[in-house]
Amino acid sequence: VSPEWLQPDSKDLTSWNTMLAGFSINGQIHEALCLFDEMIRYGIEPNGITFVALLSGCSHSGLTSEGKRLFSNVMQDFGVQPSLEHYACLVDILGRSGKFDEALSVAENIPMRPSGSIWGSLLNSCRLYGNVALAEVVAERLFEIEPNNPGNYVMLSNIYANAGMWEDVKRVR
Repeated sequence: VSPEWLQPDSKDLTSWNTMLAGFSINGQIHEALCLFDEMIRYGIEPNGITFVALLSGCSHSGLTSEGKRLFSNVMQDFGVQPSLEHYACLVDILGRSGKFDEALSVAENIPMRPSGSIWGSLLNSCRLYGNVALAEVVAERLFEIEPNNPGNYVMLSNIYANAGMWEDVKRVR
């Protein structure tokens, strides 16, 4: 990021968030984190969108420790109340790193009703790691929340197929 771009008087929070999200979704999380540090140095207050961009980038880049640290900073350091999207990102961060107990604990203990995106993220992590037992538990929760979402059934079916559980594949399909 060039120093000319980092002129706080000409950039509003939307501009900063756009750059952070751009870096994050393009796999340049380290650049996003450096930009975030610059943003804070310039006195620009982050908001919920700022943290969704950064947490999502940490998740997709495998930066588990950094993502967990950022999540705790949302409220503690910046006074931003964590939203369902922030919790979904944290569950995704933990699930993608194979920390299933921690991810499940977060999903079950958030201060609001968990959404399909939270359970869907955990189900996808179960697929990545072949965790059939947890996938069945998570899928049941998804079927309650989103009974008409065929993607959830397909995902569970694919998990069964990857495990060679063909009778279960047929049952779910």
